[in-house]
Amino acid sequence: MTAESGRRFQRSGLSGGRNLVGFFSTTCEPCVENAPRFAEYARSFAPGRVLAVVQDGAPGAARAFHERYLPGVEAVVEKMDGPVARAFAVEAFPTMYVLDPEGRVEHVAFTTARLPQPAEA
Repeated sequence: MTAESGRRFQRSGLSGGRNLVGFFSTTCEPCVENAPRFAEYARSFAPGRVLAVVQDGAPGAARAFHERYLPGVEAVVEKMDGPVARAFAVEAFPTMYVLDPEGRVEHVAFTTARLPQPAEA
C-alpha cells in the first residue's frame, strides 16, 4: 500500500519495532474527535512506525481529513471496507492498534483515552 506521501508500506515493515495503526472514517464524529489526539500520541513512536488509514466517504474527503486532523502522520486512503481495514478486521471507527515488534496486535482501542500511556508505547 502507498501512503499519501508516496511512501510504500508492507507487512514485513511491521516487524522490528512497535507500531501504531489507526483507522478513521471521514463520516465519523468520534473519528474527528480522536484523530488530533491520535496524531499527538503518535509522536511517542519512532519515525516511520505510525500509520493512519482513512476511509473515504466522498471524493477528496480523506485527503482533507488527513490534512486537517492528522498532521504529521503518514496516511493511506482507501474506500470503505478496503483491504487494509479487512486485514485488521476493523468493525468500528475509530479503531487503533499498537503492534508489538513482531507485528502482532498488542493493544486495541476505540478511543485514544484507551491507548497505553505513551511512556509504554
